[in-house]
Amino acid sequence: MKKKNGFTLIELLAVIAILGLLVTIAGFSVTSILKKSKSDINDVQKSRMIDAAKLIVMEKTDKFTYEDPRSIISGINCVDRGSTCKCVITKDGFNGYLDKTDNITGCVIVEYTYPRPGVEEEFKYSYGSNEEECNNSSS
Repeated sequence: MKKKNGFTLIELLAVIAILGLLVTIAGFSVTSILKKSKSDINDVQKSRMIDAAKLIVMEKTDKFTYEDPRSIISGINCVDRGSTCKCVITKDGFNGYLDKTDNITGCVIVEYTYPRPGVEEEFKYSYGSNEEECNNSSS
């Protein structure tokens, strides 16, 4: 009987099927890692934007409390609501506060509560992720 060299068709198909399964599993793992890293980057960006907004407000507190906040810098749109003032800081408002290489998307919504008897001065910060939130928050 003659000695066989090589693999049978069944053996080759089994190896190809196993390799295909491994590639599929690896593909799903890589995809989920990429999605998580994008989410982490977005969380860091939101945090940096809110920190920058806090810095803007801290440096310009007298403008928020005694003057029209829109006079601070362009990119800030405010609406006075009597006991509160709601301001939206958009991309232009972060000039000089965030790195120019930052991919700034969305906005930061700052709600300022005016101090009055029984009520302390308060700033609340939130992130607006889309154009609708950023445009409607100041109205």
